[in-house]
Amino acid sequence: MGVSGHWPQAHVRGQFGGQLLPWLRTSIWPAEAAFSSPEVAAERADRFLAEVGYKLRDGGVNVGGVVQRNTFVRNRAKCDMELEELQSGEVFQISEDRGAFAKGCRMDRSVLARIASAMADVVEQCPAILVVNKFGKVEAEGGGLRDIIAQAVQRGIPTIVGVPLRNIDQWRAFAGDFAQELRLEAASNAVWRWLRRDAMQTGSDALHLPASLC
Repeated sequence: MGVSGHWPQAHVRGQFGGQLLPWLRTSIWPAEAAFSSPEVAAERADRFLAEVGYKLRDGGVNVGGVVQRNTFVRNRAKCDMELEELQSGEVFQISEDRGAFAKGCRMDRSVLARIASAMADVVEQCPAILVVNKFGKVEAEGGGLRDIIAQAVQRGIPTIVGVPLRNIDQWRAFAGDFAQELRLEAASNAVWRWLRRDAMQTGSDALHLPASLC
């Protein structure tokens, strides 16, 4: 279940097959450079949180929350964003269809409100852990899944949230001392180590999570 290594290099691990310096030049250094792009970092963060959610669910953990799936549509200039609710498997299209010549993404806030309602029901059922794909622009402005995150924390449900750097000040003002921050490149090791801590102590491969206050 564990994911190890430096996150910007995660997708090029296992490609070494020759001399070290050429490998660094052709694989590692380009991977590091690409990660400096906000778009690339956002895509990798979406992928990481989806991996966490799916592996927990597939491992039999009572995980709730939403993960993002960015789908490719031919002749579409930008993005088509979907969120999957982990307990039901329901997929929500959260970006408006703005046609082939759209120059950017626009969130469909009515769909986000539906997701928030579904997530409120999930939190009421007290999952072992909650994954929230992003503390985005809407959450930074006070809406979206912001209240869901707060409700989960109040119930003692461990919650993993993706926070873009552009929203870090708003996140800190919202979360205060309740949050522990991890940069994406460090999150891979730390999150899996945290989730597997009890399993490692018992010698089992099962995932064990602390009991919530629900």
